[in-house]
Amino acid sequence: MFKYYQNEIKQIFDNWQITLTNYFIQLAIVGLFAFDLYSILKGSIGSSLELNDLINHYNHTVFSDYMRFNRSSILTILHSAKYSLLVWVLVSNLINAGILFSTVNKNQNSAISFFKNSIQYFIPNLKFNFFFFTLILISILSFIVPFALSLDSLLNYFSSEKFIFILLIILVIILAILILSIFTWSVISKLIFMQEKFTYRKCLRIGLKSLVKNWLVLLKFILLMIFFQLCILFIYLMLENILNHELSFMLLVLILIQQTYFILRIQLKQLIYLGIYNRVKQEKY
Repeated sequence: MFKYYQNEIKQIFDNWQITLTNYFIQLAIVGLFAFDLYSILKGSIGSSLELNDLINHYNHTVFSDYMRFNRSSILTILHSAKYSLLVWVLVSNLINAGILFSTVNKNQNSAISFFKNSIQYFIPNLKFNFFFFTLILISILSFIVPFALSLDSLLNYFSSEKFIFILLIILVIILAILILSIFTWSVISKLIFMQEKFTYRKCLRIGLKSLVKNWLVLLKFILLMIFFQLCILFIYLMLENILNHELSFMLLVLILIQQTYFILRIQLKQLIYLGIYNRVKQEKY
């Protein structure tokens, strides 16, 4: 398996400047929000006795008092989180544009060219993302709303709740496959746009045609990447759980493991884009 993917993995490691640029951009955004959050928690909200009680066990009365006395600080946190989320979405769109462009242009893997192409394709990538996000939202609502409206009828129809649970699992699996297919369609369309400079509509049409033609191969590849992601996450959580029970000097090791995990996630994203591109790039448009 490694031999099959070794060329793609090698190219990801060759793009180390892109990986580090992505890492430091995300670290800066998270760091700014974390610093702001720390300054708030350092005050009365973090030193509250009610918070210590809530950590040990939930008490609705204590929780109500805590929310009442620290209302302004909590609203400040929510206000900061709102704008941080907006910045995160825009920056993610920016860096994803750069990663997608570097996928179809192997020779442009420096940090300078990454920034340049990220800015150039920021708006086109945003337009694609808006279309596919709307499509995913419609798909989710198309599954959730009918199921919620028919839930009472299903409870009366079936003799046991387990049949409804099985039906729900089936719907979730179908919805997950549909969302993965839409995600793959979006990646193919963006890659075609950055390689061929076609119109949006033509890229969407070609991307959908390519998805249908290579659906099974692409789905297997995406599921394999998700499996790798879950394996990395499991190893990270296992190491974190072990080190949390060790002496305090292991804190540095834990931080290094966390940052390594974040870097691997960035590289895995590049591998997904590159893998999809390599499986559809030979097609005639």
